[in-house]
Amino acid sequence: MTLEQKLYALLVAICPRVFPGFAPTDTPRPCVTYQGIGGEVPQFMDRTIAAQRNSVKQINVWADDPDEAIALIQQIEAALINATEFQASPEAAAVDDFDSDMERYCSHQDFSIWADR
Repeated sequence: MTLEQKLYALLVAICPRVFPGFAPTDTPRPCVTYQGIGGEVPQFMDRTIAAQRNSVKQINVWADDPDEAIALIQQIEAALINATEFQASPEAAAVDDFDSDMERYCSHQDFSIWADR
């Protein structure tokens, strides 16, 4: 399984509505989206490809209530830190936000994730 497949499986076990990138606007909340926002690319002098890859993933929790968004991102943080399928480390604490156009709350957090290729 790819890093993204492993991440999706972990997230969907916490929240049944998980989408890479963006969720359809009519998706019931809470829901989770995630996207890659960079990462490290290990390079070796002999030009071999590393056995593992890194990706920084932004995990976004969307909810109708700010407390629900915060509680869910904390569950996700704990699950990612304790995951055995890959190694995930938070880049920083979660950020709380509100999307006034969509009228929904968001908590998002970035994680550096290492996994086998």
